[in-house]
This record gives sequence, C-alpha cells and structure tokens, in this order.
Amino acid sequence: MLNIVAIFPVFHKLLNLIGLQYDIKYLKAPSSIHWNKIDLIYVEWHFFGVFSNSDKTVTHVLAKKSYAERFQNEINARKMGKQFKNLSKVFPRLLKISDNPKYYIEELAVGAGNQLINENQLIKAQKKIKKLNRKTLKNIQLDEYYKTLVNKLGEINNDRLFRASQELRASIENDYLEKDIKLELALVHGDFNAGQVLSKNNRIKIIDWGDGGLLNRFFDYISITIYKSPDHAFNKDYFPNDLSVLEKFFSKKLNRIAHMNLYVRITLLEILIISKGEFEAKEGAYDRWLTAVKSNT
Repeated sequence: MLNIVAIFPVFHKLLNLIGLQYDIKYLKAPSSIHWNKIDLIYVEWHFFGVFSNSDKTVTHVLAKKSYAERFQNEINARKMGKQFKNLSKVFPRLLKISDNPKYYIEELAVGAGNQLINENQLIKAQKKIKKLNRKTLKNIQLDEYYKTLVNKLGEINNDRLFRASQELRASIENDYLEKDIKLELALVHGDFNAGQVLSKNNRIKIIDWGDGGLLNRFFDYISITIYKSPDHAFNKDYFPNDLSVLEKFFSKKLNRIAHMNLYVRITLLEILIISKGEFEAKEGAYDRWLTAVKSNT
C-alpha cells in the first residue's frame, strides 16, 4: 500500500486526511523495502513509513521538503553518539540512508510501537540523556552561536511569525550581545518523553531525534517546561513529575547560570529554527510558540 502511495500522488490526499496537511514530495518507492512484509503504515507530521516485524526494521520516509533538516538531525545525532562507546547503543541502529528520495531504515527495537515502558526503564532512559548531555558538552561565545542561529533561520514566510521572531531577536541582542557571554551546548533530544523510549531485553533505545542536535544544553528542560506551562512562560513548577531525573539534573545546573533568561530566549530561537516549516504553515506548536515569545521577552 505504501508503495502505491509513494508512486501515485492521488493517494497523498488520503494521507492529508489522516494528518499531513500539505502535499507529500513525489517519491520513488525505495526498492530495499520488503513490501510484502509490512505490518503497519504510520503517518506523522513530517514522516510516513512502515513497521516490519518480520524484517525487524522501521522505515522513515520524508514527507515534506521543509523537514530536510530534521532528517539530517537524525543522522547527526547518531554520529555524535558513536563517539562514546557506552552511549552509542542508545540509538536504534541505522541500516540504510538514502538522500534521493530521503528516507532511512533503522532496526526495530520492539514490536510495532505497541509497548509500554515501566518506571525503571524511563528512569534508565533519562540517565542516558544526562550522560549524553555531559559527554557532548562544549562552550561557545554567545555572539558566535547567535550569528550561526540567525544564518540558519533565514527568511520567514509568515507575518506573525516574522514579527515575533524580530521581537525575540531584539530581546537577545539588546540584553546580551557584546557582553562576552559563553553558552553551554550539548547533544539534546529535542522532544524527550516516555513515548520516545523503546526497550528490548531490558535494553533502552531512544528514538525520534529529528528535533535534536547540538543545541543549548538546557533545551529539553526549558522547552518541556514552557510548553507545559498554562501561559507558556518558563516556570520550573510545570516540569512533569515523571521526568524527575532530568528535572533535578537540569534545574540544579540552571540555577547556577547567571543568564537563565538568555537560555530561555535562545531555546525559543532554536525551536523556531527546528520547526520553521511547520510554523510557517501554522502547524504544530505554532500558537504556543507565539504565546511563549510574548511571555518570555
């Protein structure tokens, strides 16, 4: 079925009804997929793909051109993880990558997405995130990193989004630039929650690194807190209790940072860069992000 969907654009409308609001980039169906062994077709905002229990694989096919950077984030996260022998195992193993069309195939850590992890497994996953954060930590001058972020952002094709981004940038530039401030960067997940943790034989795998990468080290903690807060202002009281290991780790460190509000604003800028295509189409956390900018600048 996915083979047909990939080849004939008329079936894109079906996926639009399921969840994708814009046309899928035309795809030549990857020949390496065993189409007769597909167990489940799934659709996300930026991917569609297949689970195959018999092949023990999951195939992610890029559904929108604007999400090319998320595709690359998946690849880059694993490259960074491979530097650390004990931590590289946290990523499901990549079996194949294709740039045209864009898709990747990774090992299937469990059955087709139908497991529930227990509390101990979630705690174990949080400890892995902490280790990745520590091992990949690096310092960079704010002015240098900010320039990199602005270059990545580029033009914005949405008036409300553009105005909010200008407001956010002005708050960073006026309050913090040219003050010889250093930021801490590290490998972060970008969307960490219990649903991103898989387990097989008590071994932890953390999936979906498309929103992550080398960002400010507090990105996961700040972004979760902002989106959980009723007015989307940074308030540590709204960090979820089930992620208590990360809350204790990050809040303790962030309390020592002189420029806590700077990290909040940098996180909002990083979110915009990651979700730009989505936000320009007024999808996902678009409204929440706009409210967060007003509440935190």
